[in-house]
Amino acid sequence: MATNRLGALIQQEDLIRKRFDAPAIVFSIAKKGVKISQNSLVTISEGRFVYCRYHGDVWNRSAYLNKMLRFIDVNGFVISGFTLQISQVDLSITSDPNEEMWEFQIPIFV
Repeated sequence: MATNRLGALIQQEDLIRKRFDAPAIVFSIAKKGVKISQNSLVTISEGRFVYCRYHGDVWNRSAYLNKMLRFIDVNGFVISGFTLQISQVDLSITSDPNEEMWEFQIPIFV
């Protein structure tokens, strides 16, 4: 893989209810001009996001998501859609799971 074009979409309801191990939707960011079936297309609108990067296994995300949810709550923000979990460094680049790097982007209303 070795790309930041792959990741997972975490359902808004699963994040709010802290179901961090719930099934997610795998995604790939398409290159401009690639034709994609409309029933397979999800568009993420521009906006404001709470952002975090972490090192470790893809499923070792609970502590980071909990911190982000606390930040959102303390600041009076409202989650407004799918959370993106984007691969930055995966096991195709490193054999050490501790070197994997993931990025979260949680869309918010301010």
